[in-house]
Amino acid sequence: MNKELNILGQNMRVFCKIFVTLLLLALVPQSVFSLDGSGQSDNPYRIKSIDDLKDLRNKIDGKTYIYVKQEADIDVSTATTSNAIVLPLTSTYSSIAGFRFPNFFYGEYDGNGYSLMGWKLPQGKRCGTNSPFYMSIFGKLGDASKPLKSIVKNLTIDGADIYLPDNTKDGWSVSFIAAFSDNASIENCNVINSTVQGNGGVMFGAISADNKGNIENCSITNTTFKSFKNAKTVGSISGNNSGKIKNCKAYNVTLYASSYIGGIVGSSSNNGYVETCSFNGKIGPSTNGEGKIENVGGLCGCINKGTFINCFSVFSSAGVWKSGGQIGGLIGFIDPNCTSAIVKNCYSFPQI
Repeated sequence: MNKELNILGQNMRVFCKIFVTLLLLALVPQSVFSLDGSGQSDNPYRIKSIDDLKDLRNKIDGKTYIYVKQEADIDVSTATTSNAIVLPLTSTYSSIAGFRFPNFFYGEYDGNGYSLMGWKLPQGKRCGTNSPFYMSIFGKLGDASKPLKSIVKNLTIDGADIYLPDNTKDGWSVSFIAAFSDNASIENCNVINSTVQGNGGVMFGAISADNKGNIENCSITNTTFKSFKNAKTVGSISGNNSGKIKNCKAYNVTLYASSYIGGIVGSSSNNGYVETCSFNGKIGPSTNGEGKIENVGGLCGCINKGTFINCFSVFSSAGVWKSGGQIGGLIGFIDPNCTSAIVKNCYSFPQI
């Protein structure tokens, strides 16, 4: 009898331990366990849901090189609500301080042919005034101080709708993929059916607002950048390019801005290189800018130092141009301090 009671007591203790363990597991948010993989090249973090993207944010520290692979199309339309900021991946957000960008993405993100769909940044958000502003999915991509190049590849951004924060300042960077690309590569990526609008003299490019890396085999389709006032350094692929861009195309893209506007890049500096790229779309003045527009080119708004080879542009005017200066079919303006400007085998069909 005593032996039976002892066995029963032992079984009860085991049962209680199991029960307590299960209870504790039930109290832990499921997202803690949802991110599969180790972040290594042979076992990347696997992204299948918006919860996985939330967890991925906690892995991004700008120090450890991580490998990430997306394994499904993901609807991210709820990823920028006040209580659940998921995008940009490198940001933090509070209703008082607004968006801040303390980290950059250091690693490789393979979209694997899938899409991030419906990213929305509604009107009324704010950004920390003392913080660099990198509004895009990956914020700042890579860093020149790091030994490895950061990579985003095989990813489509579909149906993004960004309304610039109320306190947007001149010089801030806005894009769909990387606001600033530094020691980085963006390959085989697409932006479709997307829009940016709002006030402020921001720099914009659909793939990278400020590119110091490589962009290759990317496309932008049915996409609009609509500045209400003063946006400058605006291009379909990149705002400012001091890196390399090859085999990229923009179709049915509309750009509304004030100055340094190019069908492919807004400006080219530090030996920026562009080859075999095309633009087909419209260019117009900021919608509240009284029709003033300057430094506009079918390929590039302004060259400080750069090269364009085998590129073309077919563009028409969007809106009424009441005044303009330095407008060219290929290049709008060559900086007086420019030491090298090469434009070879390029053509344009402007319809202004």
